[in-house]
Amino acid sequence: MHDEAIKQGLILSYKILEGTAANPEDWNIMLLAEYKNLASMDGTEDKWDAIEKKVVGNDDAQKKLNETRVNMRTIYGGKMLREVIFN
Repeated sequence: MHDEAIKQGLILSYKILEGTAANPEDWNIMLLAEYKNLASMDGTEDKWDAIEKKVVGNDDAQKKLNETRVNMRTIYGGKMLREVIFN
């Protein structure tokens, strides 16, 4: 889905980052999607839905994939971070 989102200009890049958890409650894998800016995230739900249908398939296929993801890992939540550049 992210490759298609790059082609369509929704995101600039994506990465999967892995590290050591700092404590038992910490996460060790981060899925990162890079956007041009905060405003570029607004109003893209329909575009993401269209990409998901194109790449994954119909609603039943999407539901099956989501069920598989739950069995692979525990999703703790999401975070929005901004890159800070010091000049």
